Amino acid sequence: MSIEVHVRIDGKDAQPGTAKKPFATLERARDALHALSVEERAGSTVWIGEGAYCLTESLRLGSKDGGQPDAPVT
Repeated sequence: MSIEVHVRIDGKDAQPGTAKKPFATLERARDALHALSVEERAGSTVWIGEGAYCLTESLRLGSKDGGQPDAPVT
């Protein structure tokens, strides 16, 4: 199973992260994928809309953010 998560500067983090109701922050997209099992997030895609995303701290990504060798998160 894979999912698509959408982020746009006009989104809201309380929304489900879909194309029509995107998240506002990259952190929220990361956290949404963290809530899934490895199998559920394998092969998922995070779509980031154009714009300037102002971060108050570094966005930390680790080994669990990359999916699996045969099904990476992109």
